[in-house]
Amino acid sequence: MDLDTTRITPSARVILTEMPDGKGVLLDMDTKFYYELNVTGVFIWKRFGGRSKLASELVAALVEEFEVTGEVAAADLAEMVASLAADKLVVVALA
Repeated sequence: MDLDTTRITPSARVILTEMPDGKGVLLDMDTKFYYELNVTGVFIWKRFGGRSKLASELVAALVEEFEVTGEVAAADLAEMVASLAADKLVVVALA
């Protein structure tokens, strides 16, 4: 994933419910399927704020919040985005 040209857009039909422990659940309103997110996943989803983001913006936020390297943040983001895109919870496109 090219961080500077990859734009990730969350589906408007997906709702996040955050749990007290920092984890969360995404609900796809079309399929009624639930998807569990860890703390990092919740952090990423909240960064969307309902709008598309460049992958580089999300990686920078992960580096700042979790004090990890850019490489680790990029790998974590790529894994999450691939999983969410497979279930059509996000759309990935070139900016």
